Amino acid sequence: MLDHITRLPYASSRSSKDLDLNLPGDWIVWWYGPLRKNRADNTVPLVDVVFRELVNDVPQAFKTQQIALSRLGLYQPGTIFVDGNAVARAQCEERWFTVNLDHKGWNFVNRELINGVLPFSDKDFELPPQSSSDWSLAFDQKDQSRLFINCVELLARGYSLGSEIPRILTTYTWPEVLNRFFYKQNKSSARWVIYPRNDMIQIDETFLAHVRHDVTTQRACKYLYEQLDTPEFVNHEPCSLQVKPWTKGTARLKCRVIPVNDGKDFLCIVLTGRKLPDGVDFDSVREQSEQKGETRSDKFYPQSRPRVTGEEADELRMTDQRQPGSRAPYEEIETDEFEISSSDRKIGRTRQIKEHVYNTPLPLVTDEPEVYATGEITGSGSAQVGKLSVKGKPVTINAEGALLSMWKAFLQLKERGDIDSLEWFVPPDSRGTDDNPLCVQLSTPEPVSSKAEKWLDMGGNARRGMLLMRIEVRGRVFLVVEFQRKKEKQEDGSIGEENRSGLICEIKTLKQALDLVATLDAGIAEHKGNFKKLKGLPIPHALFKHRSSINNGVAFESAAINALNLMKLGIPPLRKKLQ
Repeated sequence: MLDHITRLPYASSRSSKDLDLNLPGDWIVWWYGPLRKNRADNTVPLVDVVFRELVNDVPQAFKTQQIALSRLGLYQPGTIFVDGNAVARAQCEERWFTVNLDHKGWNFVNRELINGVLPFSDKDFELPPQSSSDWSLAFDQKDQSRLFINCVELLARGYSLGSEIPRILTTYTWPEVLNRFFYKQNKSSARWVIYPRNDMIQIDETFLAHVRHDVTTQRACKYLYEQLDTPEFVNHEPCSLQVKPWTKGTARLKCRVIPVNDGKDFLCIVLTGRKLPDGVDFDSVREQSEQKGETRSDKFYPQSRPRVTGEEADELRMTDQRQPGSRAPYEEIETDEFEISSSDRKIGRTRQIKEHVYNTPLPLVTDEPEVYATGEITGSGSAQVGKLSVKGKPVTINAEGALLSMWKAFLQLKERGDIDSLEWFVPPDSRGTDDNPLCVQLSTPEPVSSKAEKWLDMGGNARRGMLLMRIEVRGRVFLVVEFQRKKEKQEDGSIGEENRSGLICEIKTLKQALDLVATLDAGIAEHKGNFKKLKGLPIPHALFKHRSSINNGVAFESAAINALNLMKLGIPPLRKKLQ
């Protein structure tokens, strides 16, 4: 992404035109700078977004455009625009990082000299002079390296997958923030309970629970507005925002990265995944109207709004210079997939009937509005300005069902002393021992056949993945590969999972493992997960079935032993249980 850009195809889920963007030619989103007060709509701040012109795919001149914080999902660093239209993404490495969110695990840095040390230099990642004071978070890694994340990037995608939460946190006082997040302030209770407004998306409920009940989250959120509540910011002077992590403890983040400092450290260009924090179980209670189908009736939104979708959806025209009206249509743009690793905490979700309706329904404007904006809906706003929200597409990547059972079976063998080490593996080099192992999402091949596309689709915004288990036994290293399975009806009428073989092989280098994963990723979808039909696997391997046994201590324990013994390890068979 530095000397020469390699383009990857990209297209937005909705054709759109930014009326405020003035970038003829080829440009790449490069960096997020300070925030500024939006004089045209004070319900959403602007961000100085740094672009670089591409000449033969080589980054050249800098140019800054002011774009609403709530539209940054459409302007992720690395996105390439041609005459104002997003057409490609810069190729970047993606990897998982484990970070410590406690105060001792991170610090704020910028390009200005701090104690005589620069976090990274222009030869690593060049920035214009005015960006030298922009803040990033530096996370210390166990191997003495550091991970840098732009603070605005952390706010835009690390706090929420929706566009409303960052907008609200940087616009309103704390009481008004709570009033916009929750339709009801719950009373003190031994159990965490939240009452989110219906425009708060479900994947953000964990964040909202911490907002309501966790002092660490409250302090991090309040600190955002404190930095902007100044005469200087009101007078349109830029504010380089510091953004703190909103929880404590260990976290896992997935990033598109650029190596800096001779490859020792990494600069996170875009957050592309995270593990939800563990913690207290909580209940989320949504509001439901007595009128069937009414879901958006609350204090700040009209009772219903038509959505324009599918073939009827023309080019969506966007601006940050006008404010949405209360009678105009509502439109939502879904951006890239964002990988979510779930936690073990239990979330109870219920609905309760509204106590009363706040607003008298207004006649709606059914025509397509002239433009869309992401600010707050107001009665004084024009009916010709629609409300736009932008959100990421959450994709859960945890092992479940048979995959989780196989993980637990190998874990049982480790506890018994039959194997020395068990880790899940995510290329290029992430490993972990969590009880919630991560899967690797399979890519969609280009071109993709209908059968491959159907096999990859797991439903519910999820694409099929594979679990890679790295196992050490007596100095030898093995890789076990399992694909996620769909639910299906069994012969006896019960609901079970697809029956698929697993693969095991011995690996001697990291390259062998990466070559195997790349081959599977490129071709297995065309064969619907059938290893036997995929030719050209780059390493000797064996396939095993998942037969059950009455002697299993845990599900698939005998299958795990059988897999290992295909590698001539001589793991003792299970003893027969006494009848």
